[in-house]
Amino acid sequence: MSEKARRTLWTLLKFGVTVGLLSYLAQSIELDQALELAASAHPGSVVLAMAMVAAQQVIIALRWRFLASMKAETPTYGRFFRWTMEGLFFNQTLPSSVGGDAIRIFRLARDGGLRVSHATSSVLLDRAFGLLGIVLIAAIFLPTMFHLITDPVMQQGVVLLLAAGLGGFAFFLILDGLPPSVRRWKIVAEFLNMSKQARHVLLSPPLLAKVGLSTAAGQTLALSAFYVLAQGLDVNVAYGVTMAVLPVAILIATIPVTIAGWGLREGVLIVALSYAAVSEPQALALSVLYGLVHVAVGLPGGLFWLMARTKAEKPETQSPGPAA
Repeated sequence: MSEKARRTLWTLLKFGVTVGLLSYLAQSIELDQALELAASAHPGSVVLAMAMVAAQQVIIALRWRFLASMKAETPTYGRFFRWTMEGLFFNQTLPSSVGGDAIRIFRLARDGGLRVSHATSSVLLDRAFGLLGIVLIAAIFLPTMFHLITDPVMQQGVVLLLAAGLGGFAFFLILDGLPPSVRRWKIVAEFLNMSKQARHVLLSPPLLAKVGLSTAAGQTLALSAFYVLAQGLDVNVAYGVTMAVLPVAILIATIPVTIAGWGLREGVLIVALSYAAVSEPQALALSVLYGLVHVAVGLPGGLFWLMARTKAEKPETQSPGPAA
């Protein structure tokens, strides 16, 4: 089977899993009530949540530029912001967030003039630090999670999830310290340079401050938007509960078995928020509305992409030749 055929098959499988999960939730929950709740959200809360998610993209573009500029001259911040918005758009419309990352790599390499390897390193490092931020926020609010959910099996599952996230990042940092026989593996060799750059960030206080503060601010904004939407839906849930539950749902939704995490995120939030006395229709409405906010914020990225393609494909005008 060719690589293209495998990708197509995997995409179809993810589409099927997404449709299956959402269909199951729709049949198990009072879907009409959930949709009515989502439609009744206070417009001011929706606009504020969109503004917060948009502000996160501003910060992500800044963090990405910090990481890209470690070893190379980089384009202006405005271009990083446009490419970040394009990435968000494709994250929401393609079967995997890898699609959005590929767009960012393509833009930085082709239009930003950086080597493909350097562009790839900067994007994957940005992704890694973003996920690390989610893991750390979830760890900070772990006591709230355990106070909310007392089931030992679920508690152990959350701990294992966070431990896997932290362990994966720690392993990433020591890749170039592995035995030479392992470093020669193709998949390891391609990440060796990124491992060194990640350690450089952690060992450089000024750069660590920039990356750390931007990560904390960006993730806090996006997670807080969820709480704002809950208030707009008149869902009685504490801020600490949303900050404990949502990061775990986001981490689980990064498992590449559905399209943009749809279905997984909803299922996790429905179960977790039920411990906070949030009804299933309310949790489903809240999760769907949160996803739609990201889709709406990402729409300008699609416009940026179309404008860039139009400009690239526009034929050059030729000056008229000398008169006969």
